[in-house]
Amino acid sequence: MVETGAPEGTLVTVRQLFFNTPARRKFLKSIATEMAHIADILASMALAWPQVQFRLTHNGKVVKDWPAAADPFERAVDVLGGSARRDLHAVALSREGLAVSGWISNPKTFRRSPTGSSSW
Repeated sequence: MVETGAPEGTLVTVRQLFFNTPARRKFLKSIATEMAHIADILASMALAWPQVQFRLTHNGKVVKDWPAAADPFERAVDVLGGSARRDLHAVALSREGLAVSGWISNPKTFRRSPTGSSSW
């Protein structure tokens, strides 16, 4: 993957991602399972880049829509759900020119299964 510059407001659309790929087709699960995997990946990307709008559509219907957010915390609440507002706690550390920040929560809040499946 190569990072490429684009003007603000650029729209990227991916369609028929697995069209004409018979070697991959036999490994696909149900549509619902594959959509859940795609939604999880998209949610992770939405958390990482709050300034970018992410929209997932399937068969012409919007499944997920995260508008661009100026505040990363608001994006996290939008992606993780309204209860995240009270369950997330800010953390930040800056040392020797390196800064790390984010939020933490009790693992039981966002981990619903023993395998660690996400709740979004």
